[in-house]
Amino acid sequence: MNSRRARRLYYDSENVSDLCTCYIYKFLRVVRDMVSWQLRLTPKQAAAKIVFAVVGLAIGAYGVATVYEPLQGLQDELDLRKSELLRYYKTKHDERIRQATDKYLIGVNDGNGYRDRSPSDSLFKRTFKFYKRHDMAPNFSEVFDLRSSLSAHGIICSKFEPVVAPSDIVLEKLGLRPMSEWTASTITHRPGMVMLNDIFKSSSHLQWIKRSLFIYAESPGFTNVGLQVPNVRNVFKEHGRQLRWSTL
Repeated sequence: MNSRRARRLYYDSENVSDLCTCYIYKFLRVVRDMVSWQLRLTPKQAAAKIVFAVVGLAIGAYGVATVYEPLQGLQDELDLRKSELLRYYKTKHDERIRQATDKYLIGVNDGNGYRDRSPSDSLFKRTFKFYKRHDMAPNFSEVFDLRSSLSAHGIICSKFEPVVAPSDIVLEKLGLRPMSEWTASTITHRPGMVMLNDIFKSSSHLQWIKRSLFIYAESPGFTNVGLQVPNVRNVFKEHGRQLRWSTL
């Protein structure tokens, strides 16, 4: 019984093998019929096709050598000129800003403090030195609270009404109070100056202090340290004792 089953399996395997061979043979015949018309060429036709192919390759090589490569070189040169122009205008822009700021400020004073080029009796210099002194008790009698109106000094505090208000989601993400609680102060003899009062939530104070010291003091912001140290980085960590101001 087992020998009969073995012979049957042997015959079945032979039939499968023959069937596969038959299908492969038919597939090859189909492929041959598809491409045979291209192979039935006379010597003249074959020579003509070869010459045509060689001429096509020659024209393509000539086009690459005389058109594409020069155009590619021109593109590279244009990219180089573009980068040079951008670098030139950026340098000029930085120089103009430096000159405009340096009219009033020098910046670092050998680590001993801050000094400027304004006249020695300027209001800014006198005020700065007054609050910088350590040999006397702090006197804030002439410091005004801008969170309330002081008509005698031209200070007006009112509810802030923005033209476009951010969403509550944005305010929450930034750690800001609802805009209904915002107030703005202006000073009549300082046109254009607007101060927003108490817009930060108490829980986000440290977050904004960190941003002011570690983020806003970095490029592209400007600081008094950057006037003396080109391409300065890590301003607060490396030059915290000399840092006096930063602008965005």
